[in-house]
Amino acid sequence: MVGSLFGQKGGQLFNKNKYQITASTTLESLAEDKKSDRQICGGLLAGIGGLLFISSGDSETINPRTVTGAIIGGIGVLIHAIKSKAEKKYDSIKDIDNDEEKEALAYNHLVYLSDKAKRNRQYSMAIYVALSAYYFFGQPIKEYELIYEFYDEYYGFKNSKLNLYNGMIYGGSTIYPWVPSKAEQALENFKNQPF
Repeated sequence: MVGSLFGQKGGQLFNKNKYQITASTTLESLAEDKKSDRQICGGLLAGIGGLLFISSGDSETINPRTVTGAIIGGIGVLIHAIKSKAEKKYDSIKDIDNDEEKEALAYNHLVYLSDKAKRNRQYSMAIYVALSAYYFFGQPIKEYELIYEFYDEYYGFKNSKLNLYNGMIYGGSTIYPWVPSKAEQALENFKNQPF
């Protein structure tokens, strides 16, 4: 691929308009990244689920570890098998022969994936902020009094401390959605590439 970028055709030197990174190439790269992430995550979950399932022993009764292992392993297999949106979008354009149509569709797909990822980040941020505020300023729920009593006796926590810790965890989780997703970064890199 690198050789094709710097190769010569018909005795002409490098033509920057001809060899600039196209929308379809950007979408292909994003699809490959998503595929790699999907395969790693699915493989890890399937492996962890398999280990839990195997380590549960040969007992004739079903124990929680067996059920948990089967569920985690099944989720891992599904994640590994089901293509991401980016992969599906790239599959829909990769066989188009008309370059103008292919690039227009690829750009539209990049915009769609970027907008969707940005909305998901904003929703996650709003949920984490709401949960953090609830735990910082809300009162303990009555149904959880037994759990709070257990923490008070066993760990020496107070109800307010448990809420404080939960609020801090959710508050810290609001930092992650500030990082732009791969789809957003791919679109920005495509738009801001040097000519």
